[in-house]
Amino acid sequence: MDHVEKAAFASSDDGAIKLEFASISFARANTKFCKLEEALKKKTPRNRWSLIVAAAEGFDQVIYQAITGPNRKQYNGSRGETGIDANLDIGIAVCSAFVSVAGEMDVSEFENAIAEVITACTRCEPYGFHNRDCFLGKGVANTQGVFDKLSDQRKEAITSNMATARW
Repeated sequence: MDHVEKAAFASSDDGAIKLEFASISFARANTKFCKLEEALKKKTPRNRWSLIVAAAEGFDQVIYQAITGPNRKQYNGSRGETGIDANLDIGIAVCSAFVSVAGEMDVSEFENAIAEVITACTRCEPYGFHNRDCFLGKGVANTQGVFDKLSDQRKEAITSNMATARW
Protein backbone atom coordinates (compact mmCIF):
# COMPACT_ATOMS: atom_id res chain seq x y z
CA MET A 1 0.00 0.00 0.00
CA ASP A 2 1.18 3.48 -0.65
CA HIS A 3 1.38 6.05 2.13
CA VAL A 4 -2.04 7.63 1.42
CA GLU A 5 -3.82 4.26 1.44
CA LYS A 6 -2.14 3.30 4.72
CA ALA A 7 -3.14 6.60 6.33
CA ALA A 8 -6.75 6.22 5.24
CA PHE A 9 -6.85 2.59 6.33
CA ALA A 10 -5.31 3.34 9.71
CA SER A 11 -7.80 6.11 10.45
CA SER A 12 -10.31 3.59 11.83
CA ASP A 13 -9.65 1.60 15.00
CA ASP A 14 -10.11 -1.69 13.15
CA GLY A 15 -7.82 -0.61 10.32
CA ALA A 16 -5.15 0.64 12.68
CA ILE A 17 -5.09 -2.64 14.59
CA LYS A 18 -5.02 -4.72 11.42
CA LEU A 19 -2.19 -2.62 10.00
CA GLU A 20 -0.28 -2.73 13.28
CA PHE A 21 -0.49 -6.52 13.54
CA ALA A 22 0.45 -6.99 9.90
CA SER A 23 3.61 -4.94 10.30
CA ILE A 24 5.27 -6.56 13.34
CA SER A 25 7.22 -9.78 13.79
CA PHE A 26 5.55 -13.11 14.43
CA ALA A 27 6.73 -13.28 18.04
CA ARG A 28 5.52 -9.76 18.83
CA ALA A 29 2.19 -10.33 17.04
CA ASN A 30 1.65 -13.56 18.97
CA THR A 31 2.33 -11.93 22.34
CA LYS A 32 0.29 -8.86 21.47
CA PHE A 33 -2.66 -10.92 20.22
CA CYS A 34 -2.82 -12.96 23.43
CA LYS A 35 -2.71 -9.82 25.59
CA LEU A 36 -5.28 -8.04 23.40
CA GLU A 37 -7.66 -10.97 23.50
CA GLU A 38 -7.54 -11.03 27.29
CA ALA A 39 -8.04 -7.25 27.52
CA LEU A 40 -10.97 -7.32 25.09
CA LYS A 41 -12.94 -9.67 27.31
CA LYS A 42 -13.80 -6.58 29.35
CA LYS A 43 -15.20 -4.70 26.31
CA THR A 44 -18.72 -4.85 24.96
CA PRO A 45 -19.31 -7.90 22.74
CA ARG A 46 -19.67 -5.78 19.58
CA ASN A 47 -16.47 -3.84 20.27
CA ARG A 48 -14.64 -7.04 21.15
CA TRP A 49 -15.81 -8.67 17.91
CA SER A 50 -14.67 -5.91 15.57
CA LEU A 51 -11.29 -5.47 17.23
CA ILE A 52 -10.49 -9.18 17.54
CA VAL A 53 -11.36 -9.72 13.86
CA ALA A 54 -9.09 -6.86 12.79
CA ALA A 55 -6.24 -8.17 14.93
CA ALA A 56 -6.78 -11.70 13.62
CA GLU A 57 -6.72 -10.56 10.00
CA GLY A 58 -3.48 -8.68 10.57
CA PHE A 59 -1.97 -11.63 12.44
CA ASP A 60 -3.07 -13.99 9.64
CA GLN A 61 -0.84 -12.01 7.28
CA VAL A 62 2.10 -12.38 9.67
CA ILE A 63 1.52 -16.12 9.97
CA TYR A 64 1.36 -16.48 6.19
CA GLN A 65 4.65 -14.63 5.80
CA ALA A 66 6.23 -16.76 8.54
CA ILE A 67 5.14 -20.12 7.10
CA THR A 68 6.23 -19.23 3.58
CA GLY A 69 9.47 -17.49 4.54
CA PRO A 70 13.00 -18.80 4.99
CA ASN A 71 12.36 -20.03 8.56
CA ARG A 72 9.09 -21.77 7.70
CA LYS A 73 10.00 -25.05 9.43
CA GLN A 74 10.07 -23.18 12.73
CA TYR A 75 6.38 -22.31 12.35
CA ASN A 76 4.94 -25.36 10.62
CA GLY A 77 7.35 -28.22 10.42
CA SER A 78 10.24 -30.14 11.78
CA ARG A 79 11.51 -27.49 14.23
CA GLY A 80 8.24 -26.43 15.79
CA GLU A 81 4.62 -25.60 15.23
CA THR A 82 4.27 -22.13 16.70
CA GLY A 83 2.35 -21.01 13.61
CA ILE A 84 -0.18 -23.81 14.02
CA ASP A 85 -0.50 -23.01 17.73
CA ALA A 86 -1.06 -19.32 16.96
CA ASN A 87 -3.68 -20.23 14.35
CA LEU A 88 -5.49 -22.24 17.02
CA ASP A 89 -5.41 -19.28 19.44
CA ILE A 90 -6.73 -16.94 16.75
CA GLY A 91 -9.50 -19.32 15.75
CA ILE A 92 -10.76 -19.82 19.27
CA ALA A 93 -10.60 -16.09 20.09
CA VAL A 94 -12.50 -15.11 16.94
CA CYS A 95 -15.14 -17.77 17.45
CA SER A 96 -15.62 -16.94 21.12
CA ALA A 97 -16.06 -13.26 20.21
CA PHE A 98 -18.50 -14.22 17.45
CA VAL A 99 -20.71 -16.30 19.75
CA SER A 100 -20.67 -13.46 22.30
CA VAL A 101 -22.00 -10.95 19.78
CA ALA A 102 -24.20 -13.26 17.67
CA GLY A 103 -27.37 -12.32 19.54
CA GLU A 104 -26.82 -8.60 18.84
CA MET A 105 -26.25 -8.95 15.09
CA ASP A 106 -28.96 -8.41 12.52
CA VAL A 107 -29.55 -11.22 10.00
CA SER A 108 -27.29 -9.90 7.24
CA GLU A 109 -24.50 -9.03 9.66
CA PHE A 110 -24.72 -12.50 11.20
CA GLU A 111 -24.63 -14.22 7.79
CA ASN A 112 -21.71 -12.06 6.63
CA ALA A 113 -19.77 -12.87 9.80
CA ILE A 114 -20.19 -16.58 9.19
CA ALA A 115 -19.37 -16.35 5.48
CA GLU A 116 -16.54 -13.81 5.52
CA VAL A 117 -14.89 -14.23 8.92
CA ILE A 118 -15.66 -17.71 10.17
CA THR A 119 -15.74 -19.95 7.08
CA ALA A 120 -13.77 -17.95 4.52
CA CYS A 121 -10.65 -19.64 3.24
CA THR A 122 -7.32 -18.24 4.31
CA ARG A 123 -4.09 -18.28 2.36
CA CYS A 124 -2.66 -20.53 5.06
CA GLU A 125 -5.02 -23.45 4.40
CA PRO A 126 -2.78 -25.17 1.80
CA TYR A 127 -0.09 -25.32 4.48
CA GLY A 128 -2.20 -27.37 6.86
CA PHE A 129 -3.73 -24.50 8.83
CA HIS A 130 -7.45 -24.54 9.46
CA ASN A 131 -10.14 -21.96 8.84
CA ARG A 132 -11.85 -20.59 11.91
CA ASP A 133 -14.93 -22.75 11.41
CA CYS A 134 -12.90 -25.67 12.80
CA PHE A 135 -12.69 -23.77 16.08
CA LEU A 136 -16.34 -22.71 16.29
CA GLY A 137 -17.13 -25.60 18.63
CA LYS A 138 -14.41 -24.45 21.03
CA GLY A 139 -15.76 -20.90 20.78
CA VAL A 140 -19.21 -22.18 21.75
CA ALA A 141 -17.72 -24.14 24.65
CA ASN A 142 -15.91 -21.00 25.88
CA THR A 143 -19.13 -18.99 25.80
CA GLN A 144 -21.68 -21.70 26.61
CA GLY A 145 -23.81 -19.42 28.80
CA VAL A 146 -24.17 -16.85 26.01
CA PHE A 147 -24.76 -19.57 23.41
CA ASP A 148 -27.56 -21.08 25.48
CA LYS A 149 -29.39 -17.71 25.47
CA LEU A 150 -29.32 -17.38 21.66
CA SER A 151 -32.42 -18.08 19.61
CA ASP A 152 -32.79 -21.62 18.29
CA GLN A 153 -32.28 -20.29 14.75
CA ARG A 154 -28.93 -18.70 15.65
CA LYS A 155 -27.82 -21.79 17.55
CA GLU A 156 -28.66 -23.97 14.54
CA ALA A 157 -26.82 -21.64 12.15
CA ILE A 158 -23.72 -21.69 14.33
CA THR A 159 -23.84 -25.44 14.90
CA SER A 160 -24.36 -26.20 11.20
CA ASN A 161 -21.32 -24.11 10.28
CA MET A 162 -18.94 -25.97 12.59
CA ALA A 163 -16.43 -27.68 10.36
CA THR A 164 -14.75 -30.88 11.32
CA ALA A 165 -11.04 -30.41 11.62
CA ARG A 166 -9.06 -32.66 9.35
CA TRP A 167 -6.26 -33.42 11.77
